[in-house]
Amino acid sequence: MSFTENEYVRELFSKSVGGEFHETEVAVRNWVDGACVDHPVQSNLYQLKPDLRKKCLESIESAHHEKTTSKPENYREWLEDAFGRVFVNEFPARYTRKYWTVDPCEMSTDWIGSRVFKPSIEEVREGFSQAPKESTHYIKKIRYPKSGGFQRFFKVLEQGAPVSFNSAVEEIDLKNQTVRVANGGAFRWNRLVNTLPLPTFIQACHNLPERTLHDSKCLTCTELVLVNVVAPRNDQIKSHWMYVYDEQMLSTRITCTELLSAKNVAPDRRGIQVEVYFSKFRPRHLSLEAIASRVVSELVEMNFIAPGNVRHCTVSTFATPYANIVFTKDTALILERIWNELSNWGLKREPEDVNATTTWSWPVKPIAKGCLVMAGRFANWKYYWTDDCILRGLQIAIDSKAVA
Repeated sequence: MSFTENEYVRELFSKSVGGEFHETEVAVRNWVDGACVDHPVQSNLYQLKPDLRKKCLESIESAHHEKTTSKPENYREWLEDAFGRVFVNEFPARYTRKYWTVDPCEMSTDWIGSRVFKPSIEEVREGFSQAPKESTHYIKKIRYPKSGGFQRFFKVLEQGAPVSFNSAVEEIDLKNQTVRVANGGAFRWNRLVNTLPLPTFIQACHNLPERTLHDSKCLTCTELVLVNVVAPRNDQIKSHWMYVYDEQMLSTRITCTELLSAKNVAPDRRGIQVEVYFSKFRPRHLSLEAIASRVVSELVEMNFIAPGNVRHCTVSTFATPYANIVFTKDTALILERIWNELSNWGLKREPEDVNATTTWSWPVKPIAKGCLVMAGRFANWKYYWTDDCILRGLQIAIDSKAVA
């Protein structure tokens, strides 16, 4: 779903679907030790069991009164500075190990931005006794095409695009500026805009030194298995998506696709998409079939599927080696070395090229384009959302001379 506030991206997506989209206020929940709690937990302590609720309030109050002036060195320190150790261990640390596949102490802090809500102590105390007056999640409303799925938002970008299919890249010659592809073809370029994942791109370049090849292998991202379930309709859970904290469960984030658009499934059905994450820190040892079987059992436990309806479900899986970039404490240093090496081959360094995110201005400022340009979440190796990728494409497309 799209939740961007950027008007250029919003208008582009609206044009792509002819204005036919739903705009919906979201309901987001968490599954915590057998119970549902509204998201974010720090704003909804009133829904926790009494003992845990009291401990979490004391944890956050203690962190509020004991704030240090030193800059947190990792994500765990950032979390404990905001919420205290008890709350962190009960909630964000558990989810971090599932979603990012590492403990928070292994991650940097430059990717956080507004993604983790830090309520005031007054807001925490209000949420201790009653529901907050309004949602404190950073996503308030979402847009989704009325039909055709999320990909319809990009239909306009396909028009006139000279795409060559069945042409997987096998080798990149940076010196002679050629790309050799799997079907035997070869292409020359004056400017190469790369969207391949950065490690894949570097491994395909035979001109780069061994140290750069080694650096690329040190970059880390999560692997994603999606388990897609179509089940008989069951209205017990009405969240657009849910975060699952229980570490014994594979399910990490669950989206109800029929709540995005009724046309995603038949009228008497519900669509459930479950995300399960792995990485080199948490290798996948189970088959896709075994993962799907466990996930369906977990969906029954969490009331997404009635026990007697399992035999009426349709289940499919999809796996990708590229999901979320894991911003470790070494990521920026590794990128610094990689970008420096690629600058010898026509890449122009940019002010925020080692940062996990990009600070966008409007109008988007053009970049100084060399003969090699990186574009997208995995090529730029950033925490890019969909709108970031669109704006990066716009940034690359702008002619700096025309703007000047």
